[in-house]
Amino acid sequence: MKAGALLLALRVVLASAGSDQVFRVTPRTTKQAAFLTKLYHERADLDFWKEPRGVNETAMLQMTKSQLSEMLLRDPELDVTVAIPDLQALIDAQAVDRSLLHTPVYTPAKDRHFECIGSYREWEETNAWLDDIVANSDVARIVTIGTTLGGHVIRGVEVDADPNISKPHYYIDGGLHAREWISPAVVSNLLLNLVKGTTGAEELLGLFKWTFVPVVNIDGYRYTWSGSRMWRKTRRDNGDGSFGVDPNRNSDIAFGGPGSSSNPSSQIYHGPAPFSEPCVKGSMEYMKAQGDIKVYWNIHSFGQDLFIPYGYTRTPPTNNAQITAAANAMAQAIRDTTGAVYRVWRGNGLISGDLSDYMKSKLGVP
Repeated sequence: MKAGALLLALRVVLASAGSDQVFRVTPRTTKQAAFLTKLYHERADLDFWKEPRGVNETAMLQMTKSQLSEMLLRDPELDVTVAIPDLQALIDAQAVDRSLLHTPVYTPAKDRHFECIGSYREWEETNAWLDDIVANSDVARIVTIGTTLGGHVIRGVEVDADPNISKPHYYIDGGLHAREWISPAVVSNLLLNLVKGTTGAEELLGLFKWTFVPVVNIDGYRYTWSGSRMWRKTRRDNGDGSFGVDPNRNSDIAFGGPGSSSNPSSQIYHGPAPFSEPCVKGSMEYMKAQGDIKVYWNIHSFGQDLFIPYGYTRTPPTNNAQITAAANAMAQAIRDTTGAVYRVWRGNGLISGDLSDYMKSKLGVP
């Protein structure tokens, strides 16, 4: 599409838009890829839902009308399409759905613990559900991971069919980025399927000890319910009028490197120091103290990627072939079961300070 036609088409869409929109932006040249990467690192006012990854790799940005116009003035040949024409309309619709489907408070009842959580739930309700699961299971117990900056206790559920038998530890957490509501829901459903005896659960219980932590960044997650639905970071007061640290850039692994920002207003602000965020530090310390974790999954949403180490460097881990084979097998299993296509992807120097990289590099998780 020619630049003039592109601008005209976007003006038609934007003219009727009442809020931010989300755009797919695909660089077709190395110059355009460098331009997008520069924006990603330097423009705190732009919200990248999916980071730039190179030529012909589509990035996703939430932008205002003026921000898009500015971008196209700087490079009118950018390949831009509308992904979400009215973001606020979707947020409003989700709020209506919650009001219709959402029970005010999770109330334990007979066999209620074997029901799916259903619609997205606030943190307090997820906590009540975890207690109910444990109360109705002889293989599960509540564990305390740490405490957030806001004073909220990070809780998880450990599932171990026989604590007297040593087994490798499978650790799964979610809710690191606050707005990714499906992440805590997925972690909760994985726990549910394991304890209620879904097909294959007995074998998995015999192979591993399991820990499930639905919400790590509790402060941020609670704020998406009471304040801004699209909030991503923690709720640290940065002292300059801005709030929040990206907990997925806060670990002591290439801290402050590529894919993070020193600007406190940025969505990828790495924080004032490594492990400055208690939710990240608490998670690290808990996993370190366990000493037996062999698999770590940190569940995010958006993009349908299986992210494997490392994000902070182009040098792969020594067991790269084994990790890649496992990830490819997982992607194939997902496709065979659901039809969804997931891509195995490595950051290759695009993301630094990631907790999963820290676990692999510093704590030796295979």
